[in-house]
Amino acid sequence: MDTFASAGTPTTQAVHSRATAPALHDPLHHVLVLRTTVNTMGQVKLLAPALYDLLGTARWTIDLEDRDRVLRVESGLHLREEVIALLVRKGFMCAEFD
Repeated sequence: MDTFASAGTPTTQAVHSRATAPALHDPLHHVLVLRTTVNTMGQVKLLAPALYDLLGTARWTIDLEDRDRVLRVESGLHLREEVIALLVRKGFMCAEFD
């Protein structure tokens, strides 16, 4: 599985996964999961600086091997609209799962 992690390197697994569910006081308790049209590592690398600017220290991954090219964001803030708008501005389609 190719996963691009916010650490900036492709990995064989999501390096930011947690063994237990985050507590309500946890600063990373908001999770956003989107299907995207991000298809290549080159596209991820072009998108990464804008995601870093928007998300700061929030954790994010893009799974390029998943058929839905899943972007997962763990943040202390609700950034749904901002993340979707960013991907659209950069020329990608994205949507939340039904």
